[in-house]
Amino acid sequence: MTEYHPLVVHFQFMNDNGELARKLFNSGNYFIASIVPNLLDSEMKTEEGESIYGRIHPENNFYPDWAKEIFGENGKRTDIGWAQEGYRHCCGRCFNKGRALGKKSPDPHHEHVCLDGVAQSLEKQIEVIAKGKDLIKRQLGISPQFYCPPNHLYNKDTLIAAKENGFDFFLSRNGFDYFLLGLINTPVYEKGELIMLTESKYGSAPLRMTYYDQLCEDPENFDALLKNSSSLTCLNIENKKPTKARVSEKLITAYKKLRDLK
Repeated sequence: MTEYHPLVVHFQFMNDNGELARKLFNSGNYFIASIVPNLLDSEMKTEEGESIYGRIHPENNFYPDWAKEIFGENGKRTDIGWAQEGYRHCCGRCFNKGRALGKKSPDPHHEHVCLDGVAQSLEKQIEVIAKGKDLIKRQLGISPQFYCPPNHLYNKDTLIAAKENGFDFFLSRNGFDYFLLGLINTPVYEKGELIMLTESKYGSAPLRMTYYDQLCEDPENFDALLKNSSSLTCLNIENKKPTKARVSEKLITAYKKLRDLK
């Protein structure tokens, strides 16, 4: 029996001249487009005032003009959901820390919470999420409804900050995927006024996720994922946080700490 999951496409490394993007947006199938604000602005700096472009994020990861045009042209459609990722989507402190050690770790592609326990204040999280939302609105004319914390690392303040900025949905990863490769599903549930969603590469979450550049490399998988994508109306929402959701959050952090041991 075919399972249908809303598809989330994380837009990165859009280096195919737009052929797949146009096919995706012209398909008529519901999907969620996840946008990184920083990739709209090559002049953006880290909190320390240092360059991101070509230093932390590769130059070919920034959105080309044709991609911005496609996003903007489709921004008002009701059959497409829009997700916002981190404003900078990187941590200059952790990047510099790793380079000082001569290592690629810690992974710098987070923003709100670092794996060593350092975190932005609630006020700072409200501020940077607002800046990201404003940048997307100004450049693309889009008002995202989903917030996806960078590198899926967040704390209680991130949830408050997302709601303060008018988001209805909070999107993270199924942490079980990192260890059990899709064997355990995670549910949808309400937390305050947010709908908490998880995504998975393996279909073990309410939402199925992929990356734009990976779709370009595997066109057959693209067709299958898009064909089996559905709207959010297929989701069953629980009214309290299930135990599996708590464990999933801990597994995300555990996996990323293990990954940084290199």
